Amino acid sequence: DGLSAAARCSSALRRPVVAALVLFLVYIGAFMLTNPQGSLSSDVGSKVAALQAAEDNGGWDIDVGYWAEEADTDGQLHPLYDSRLIGDSWIPVSTLPFLVPAAPLWAIGGYRAVVLLAMVGSVATAFAARAIARRLGSADGWSAYWLVGLVSPVAIYALVFWEHSIGLALMAWGVVLLLDLMQ
Repeated sequence: DGLSAAARCSSALRRPVVAALVLFLVYIGAFMLTNPQGSLSSDVGSKVAALQAAEDNGGWDIDVGYWAEEADTDGQLHPLYDSRLIGDSWIPVSTLPFLVPAAPLWAIGGYRAVVLLAMVGSVATAFAARAIARRLGSADGWSAYWLVGLVSPVAIYALVFWEHSIGLALMAWGVVLLLDLMQ
């Protein structure tokens, strides 16, 4: 049909399904280079420990325990960041809602599976950036999509079990809604 390979590739990358799949595959490829035994922050480690505790405890009991509870009753030295004694349980997370969709993924594939939630959030954020760019005058918004998806903190958020990407996606889509209401 006369189109060069570069033009065909560029055209394909402007299809939302293809763009989402490519960005998702980039995230998966980058994630496979990371060590699942490490975490970017203590917050991520606490979420992982909560999911492991729920699995070990046979349900939604995310009590991670504390071996030094008698000597450190307020948990200041608990090895899991910001763990709190609630009732008789040591709870290591402050954002419980994020664990709800993660639990079935954890059961299927552990840490590598729960990070898919963050990847979905990052792809959704990139699409929100595209939508915002279009509403602000960009012809198609694809530059915003690829810039936000690949070279902003959103790319890092896709690689760790954080709720940051989902929260950012919700806020960015909220901006899209506000821009639509202002028109």
